[in-house]
Amino acid sequence: MKNWKQIIFICVLAIAAIITAACATRTAVTNSSFTHTEENPIRIWGWSRDGKTAISELSDAGGRGGIKIKTFIFNAVDDSVLWERTIDSFDYGDGYGGIPENELTAFFDNFQNACRQLFGIEIREVRPMVPSGSVIRHNGRVYGIAVNSAAAEDGMIRRYSVAAETGGRRKTILSRDTFLPALPEFSLYSISPFEERALIILRWSGFSGSYGFVYAGCHLSTGF
Repeated sequence: MKNWKQIIFICVLAIAAIITAACATRTAVTNSSFTHTEENPIRIWGWSRDGKTAISELSDAGGRGGIKIKTFIFNAVDDSVLWERTIDSFDYGDGYGGIPENELTAFFDNFQNACRQLFGIEIREVRPMVPSGSVIRHNGRVYGIAVNSAAAEDGMIRRYSVAAETGGRRKTILSRDTFLPALPEFSLYSISPFEERALIILRWSGFSGSYGFVYAGCHLSTGF
């Protein structure tokens, strides 16, 4: 009987050790020093080797308050969104108490699983960089990013385009219809660690303090 008690006790300790290790691994994956704020609304979670990038964004809640975070997989080759999920504090109580930590953890766990299993994205936090005077400097080259109005009417921007220029050569990387009081601004960028490809991030400002972001891919060595 004594031997059976010892065996059971050892098994319980082993199971507890396994559970503790699993929880520690999960915490290491889901916890981060990054916090979404209005000053730092975008996080780049990583890139794949074929031009896909994982992004989370603190989205404009339309003036109602609360917290709304969007996660999505963006294909920087053809500027398409391949996967998207949103979590909203208004799905939990009155919306002003934030998002429960366990729900937020599960939300980001699901996102990271999709990144790895569905899109081959390697999770490695890459802080978006702020351009210096609408310029990207990379591998000894300078790339100018220009946002131009293609159509305006009654003081409103109806269409705009985004172009990249380097070495006297220029290419258009985005052209979009819109309805804004001002042109979007080139505000952030990220460069893939696997290839010469950048993610260009524009921020637009609308009416009553509304805002949002536009994303465009730009290969840094072809198309010029």
